[in-house]
Amino acid sequence: MAAALESRTRVLDDLARVIAELARSVERNDERAREKLDDILRRLTETRPRP
Repeated sequence: MAAALESRTRVLDDLARVIAELARSVERNDERAREKLDDILRRLTETRPRP
């Protein structure tokens, strides 16, 4: 159980780092970065469990 939580935490940390990098690119008006960020956010929304 602890190993699974550690792995999940590592993945979330990596995801947060990637999103931060994309956000910086979007601030510089990098269109490709904006498209990547939109794609990631759309996929996250699709995988969210419905209440």
